[in-house]
Amino acid sequence: MKKMLIAAAAVSLLLVACNDTSKEVTEATPITADVESALTSAQTTISAQLASILALPEQDLNVSITANNEQDPPVAIATVILLTNPEIADAKIEEAVAFIQQHLETIDGITVHKSSIMITNVEGDVLH
Repeated sequence: MKKMLIAAAAVSLLLVACNDTSKEVTEATPITADVESALTSAQTTISAQLASILALPEQDLNVSITANNEQDPPVAIATVILLTNPEIADAKIEEAVAFIQQHLETIDGITVHKSSIMITNVEGDVLH
């Protein structure tokens, strides 16, 4: 009888814990048309400059810039895929990351984190 009482109490506590729906869900901040346009423009500009910094033909780079609007303000996300597997010095990779970050920081309405900039090669090796 004592075991049944303990089991019933445990089940009751579990049901109370599972029923807690007091957390509010907030809507993501929409990305404005101005920010979207600025990101698209930045993608073109950044691609050309990165080719110069990394000493690669522009067609060997796949640059994608978007924003994650789950935070307020939205966070810019830059992904650069080197479509070849060149040997590039770490200093050049860091220079490229710094350039991307500085360029994206000029866009109003978003924020930029160094950790949201990723550079990989065609084999999937993460260079930054």
